[in-house]
Amino acid sequence: EKLTKYHLAKKYYLQAVSVGDVEDIAALQLAKLHEFLDEDDQAARVYTRLARQWEEAGSVASAADVSHCFRFLVVYHMRVTVNWSVAENFALKCCEYAETMQEGKSFLHEIGQLRKREGESKEKEGDDVASPSDLSFT
Repeated sequence: EKLTKYHLAKKYYLQAVSVGDVEDIAALQLAKLHEFLDEDDQAARVYTRLARQWEEAGSVASAADVSHCFRFLVVYHMRVTVNWSVAENFALKCCEYAETMQEGKSFLHEIGQLRKREGESKEKEGDDVASPSDLSFT
């Protein structure tokens, strides 16, 4: 029964978005529902669309909702897509809001550490590969 309720809620939120969700209420609720149901890819799609929309036209959503959106996208791009540049961009946006400023700074630090570690791993892999001068054909 609960699954049916969630399915219906998604249906109604999608319908509201398609009709014209001027204040982004339905889109935010849809993203949060996807997030609640562990449908992270779908939540990321909705949050990304909202983030682009807010970037272009400004946000009518609350600071708490906007900062939550950016926080979700940081974590999503750090853990799922492993796209440091996109994650860093959203972490910087988190720093613009009191609700997520400290977390944004922590994300930036963590992204820096992960990039550094990734760079060290690539260097180490490069050390394991024989250079042409190391090869002898005798």
